[in-house]
Amino acid sequence: MLLKTLKTHLFLIILILFAATPRLLWLDHFPISMAYDELNYVLNAKSFFRSSQNIPWTASSLFSWGEKDFDIVISEIPSLINSIWVGPHLLSQFNARLPNAIMAILSVIFVYLITRILLNETIAKIAGVFMAASPWNIHLGRTALELSPAVFFFLFGIYLILKERSYKILLSLPIFVCGFLSYLGAKLLFLPIITILLIYKFKTVKDGPKLPYLVYFLVSLLIILIYFLTLTFQPAGTRKGELLIFNPEWSKHVVDNERRQAIPNPALTLFSNKAVALSQRVIDTYISSFSTTNLFSKGETISVYSTWEYGQLHYIDLILIAIGLLVLFTYYRKAFYLLVSLIVVSPFASAIDIVQETYAVRSFPLFPLLIIVSAVGFWFIREKLKFGKVLSVIIGVVYLISFLYFLHLYFFRFPIYSAERWMFSQRLAANYARLAQNKDGIKKVYIVTIHSSKWAFEEYLFYSGVYNTSDQVKRINEKMKVRDFSDGKVVFLEKCPKMRDFTEGDVKIYDRRVDCGEKEAGNHGFVDLKDAGTVMIIENDILCQDNPDLQRYSRVRSLKDLEIESQNVEQFCRNWVSKF
Repeated sequence: MLLKTLKTHLFLIILILFAATPRLLWLDHFPISMAYDELNYVLNAKSFFRSSQNIPWTASSLFSWGEKDFDIVISEIPSLINSIWVGPHLLSQFNARLPNAIMAILSVIFVYLITRILLNETIAKIAGVFMAASPWNIHLGRTALELSPAVFFFLFGIYLILKERSYKILLSLPIFVCGFLSYLGAKLLFLPIITILLIYKFKTVKDGPKLPYLVYFLVSLLIILIYFLTLTFQPAGTRKGELLIFNPEWSKHVVDNERRQAIPNPALTLFSNKAVALSQRVIDTYISSFSTTNLFSKGETISVYSTWEYGQLHYIDLILIAIGLLVLFTYYRKAFYLLVSLIVVSPFASAIDIVQETYAVRSFPLFPLLIIVSAVGFWFIREKLKFGKVLSVIIGVVYLISFLYFLHLYFFRFPIYSAERWMFSQRLAANYARLAQNKDGIKKVYIVTIHSSKWAFEEYLFYSGVYNTSDQVKRINEKMKVRDFSDGKVVFLEKCPKMRDFTEGDVKIYDRRVDCGEKEAGNHGFVDLKDAGTVMIIENDILCQDNPDLQRYSRVRSLKDLEIESQNVEQFCRNWVSKF
C-alpha cells in the first residue's frame, strides 16, 4: 500500500513537471505580445490592487452593479485572482500570464483525479499525460484570458462532486460559483453541468440521503435565476444582445433576404421565417463545434484562440476518441452516459451566441472531456488488444512526435505569422513612445490607431513601466476618467491630428489603414513579421533618423530580440524600425 502511494505521488510530481514545462517555458516571450482581451484583466488587476477600483471604462460583470460609464465588460473574479500576483509585481508578460499558467497546470491534475474516480488509475494516468500535452490547454493556458480560471474551477468542482457524498457534495458548489464568475460564457453552462452531475450521483450512489441533491440543484437554480433576473441592472446586461435567447430580432435581416431572393409561393412563409433561421443558426453552430477541422486540423481561425495551423487536439486523438466512445459504452456504461452528456451540453454557449462562431473558450468543457475519452481509447489498445503493447508503443511515438511538432510550431513559427493578431505593432509603438519620453528634440508623439485609443493606451501602460506603483496608477486613472489617453510627450488618438497641431519636433505614428495624408515613401514604420507588409507608418522619425542600419523588414533572429523593453534606442531602431 505504501509503495503504491509513493508511486502515485512520484507520478504526480512527474506529471506536474511535464505539464509545467510547455506552459512556463519562455512565458515572458510567447505569446509575442499582449492581446487587448488580456490587458482588460491584467491592468484591471493592477488598478484594483493599487487603487481598490477598476481601471476606468472597465466594468466587472456582476461586481460593478449599476455602473454606467464603461466600454468593456469583463468577468468578475479573474482580475481579483490575478491581482494577488500582478498587483505587487512589475507588469511584464511573464507576471501577467503566470497565474493562469499555474491554473492550467493544476487543471491537468484535476483531469487525472476525475478520471481516476470515474474509471481507473491506469486510464487516469494516460488522461493526465494527454491533458499535459494538449495544444488547447498549452496555448490558452499561456495567456491572461479568462479561460484558465473557468477551466480550473469547473474541473475542481466536478472532482469534488464526484468524490464527496451526502451533504459534503455541497463543498463543490462554491467552487462552481467561482467558475460561474470566471467567464461570462460559463454562466450558460453552470446549471446544465451541475444538473447532469447530480443525476449521475443520484443514479450511482445507492446509499445515503437523497435530499442533498435536491438542495444542491435548488440553490444552483436560485443562483441562475437571481443572475438573469437582475441582468438589466448589471454591466453584463449590455451584452445580452449577443445571445439569441435575448435577441430574436437577429434573424429579421436573414429572413428578409431569403424572401427577396425567392420566387413567391404559398410555402415561403412556412419555410422562411425567424424560427427556421434561428434554428438553422443554432444547429449549424452547434454541429460545427465537433468539426474535425476545428478539433484536429487547423483549430479556430478567429482571434487568438488557436495557432490556426494545428488543431486543439492532436490528429491521433480522432482515432482514439472514436475507440474510446465504443469502449466506454461497452465497459463503463455509467461513465459513458455521464461523459457524453457533458460533451453534448458543452457547445451550448457557442450555439446561441451570434457574435462569432468560437469554441475554444465558449465550449471549454468539451476539450478535457474529449481528452479523457481519448485516454480510454489508448488504454483499450494497450490492455485489451492482441499485440496491444506494440501498438501502444507506436501510438505513443506518434503522440510524442505530434506533441513535439506542435511545440516547434508554437515557439518558432506561430509568433511570426500571428504577430499582428497579438497586436505586436502596438507593442512596438508603445516602446517607441517609452524611448521617446527621454529623447531630446521630440516634443510630442501622436499615436493614431484604427482601434480604440484606450486599447492602444493600455498597451503603452503595460509596456512602458508607468503603471506599476500606487501613485502611477492613481494618476493615470484620473486622466483616463476624462478620456485623456496621454502621458508626458505621448498622445493616443483615433483620428489624425490637424496639421496646425503638428509642429517641428513632433512625431506621428499611425496605422496604415488610417488616412493621414502621408505616404510610406521616405518615412519609417513598423512591418508585419509575417510578410514585411506595412502596419504602422512613422512620420518625422526623430528617434531613429540617425540610425544607419534600418532595413525594409524586421526579422527575429534570437529570443534576445524579443526582449524589447530592455533595449536601448539604437537596438530598438535597428531591430524593429523599417525604412520605406
